[in-house]
Amino acid sequence: MFKRILSTILFLFMFTSVNAQYSDAFYKDIGITVGLVNFKGDFGESGNTENYINNSGYIITGVYYLSTNTNYRRFIDYFKLRLEASYMNCDLAHYGKWVDSNNQGLFATQLRAMKGSVNSISAGAQIEFYPFDQDEYGADNFLPYLSFGGQVNSYNSKITSSLGPIGSPISTPIKYLDGAKSNSRGIVPSVSLGIGTRYKLSTYTSLVFDCRMQYYFSDWVEGMSPTKSKYPENKSNDWLTSFSLGYIYYLK
Repeated sequence: MFKRILSTILFLFMFTSVNAQYSDAFYKDIGITVGLVNFKGDFGESGNTENYINNSGYIITGVYYLSTNTNYRRFIDYFKLRLEASYMNCDLAHYGKWVDSNNQGLFATQLRAMKGSVNSISAGAQIEFYPFDQDEYGADNFLPYLSFGGQVNSYNSKITSSLGPIGSPISTPIKYLDGAKSNSRGIVPSVSLGIGTRYKLSTYTSLVFDCRMQYYFSDWVEGMSPTKSKYPENKSNDWLTSFSLGYIYYLK
């Protein structure tokens, strides 16, 4: 796992070194962020707060920014291009009324016995819009922004049950018999929408806080996808929210 994280971050720093040899028309920043992830898929009761909070993990991201370097104000100067590569990992389980300890039926027992995990390596780009200012060397401490972007995600998920192998009627709830895989992997695109702010520590350094929702174009990222016509509560594709804190260094 740590080799994956290291190789992901090194890729960005190598890209930075090569790019720094060229045009002086841009500001260039590098950084790293770490944060919490809440994953929303087919584990747990839809709309249940406990389910959303507990199906969580972490994300580590290496970032590289480009923004224009001009002597006068243009519309494009309110934007930054953020290139990023990240590693995400989440542990999953069922929460909500269907797994209440007072319910000792077969369905509830099977749900309680199921556990899952999902991890992914992602690469993508974000456009950040700074409505007030994004001057790298200005005096403003807070620099809020809105962001939109896309990623390519290589995911790997695993589902287990303490009652037996996934896919067996003994261990697998009926709604997941044809909609769960003990091991699943693939590549899927996603889009993200976020809000955040930089806080300047010095002329060349900043903290960044980033809050983001990421939507996958697949319902199999965590390894489950019940038949949507039978179980409309599971009709949505997988998605997540992340809350990250990072450190940014201005190269120019």
